[in-house]
Amino acid sequence: MARGVGLTTQGVIDAAAKLVDAQGVEALTITQIAAACGVRAPSLYKHITDLDEVRSALTLRAYAAMADALHATADPDPGRAVLAVAHAWRTWAKAHPGVYLIASRTHVRGDPRVFAEGAKMVACVLERVRGLNVGDDRAIHLTRALRAAIHGFVLLELADGFGLASDVDASFEVAVRAVIAAAA
Repeated sequence: MARGVGLTTQGVIDAAAKLVDAQGVEALTITQIAAACGVRAPSLYKHITDLDEVRSALTLRAYAAMADALHATADPDPGRAVLAVAHAWRTWAKAHPGVYLIASRTHVRGDPRVFAEGAKMVACVLERVRGLNVGDDRAIHLTRALRAAIHGFVLLELADGFGLASDVDASFEVAVRAVIAAAA
């Protein structure tokens, strides 16, 4: 059976995810996706409209999977709960670097489905931060700070931006603990 036989929209999105995680976001082209699916580029248009549709689908997948990973964390200690969410976020992003980078760029396009999935991630982080016994307004500020710390750290890490000899994992702990300490 030829590789393209039985191709589905989900199969195209799966191939795109594998492609960008292995080769980087620059590999996300119709030609590259088609090659990964074993078809010619025009055949993809039976399953997708364009690359924007692929990017949105990858973003929806990323946000849903990340929300699941974040919600799976739990710890009765509020500080450890925040650390667990941060580690789950970072672990997922490092395991899916291309999809993570696409998701971090695609959310600004205004797709309400993307905003809804992203809101699930934020809600989980906010819930963990609220466990630090801070008021609602302060929890929002700390959630934003935590997201910025995690996302910025991950982006630097994915770009090999940490060249000093010190342990990167320890640096991540310091960053997250600094946000947790700000709750005091």
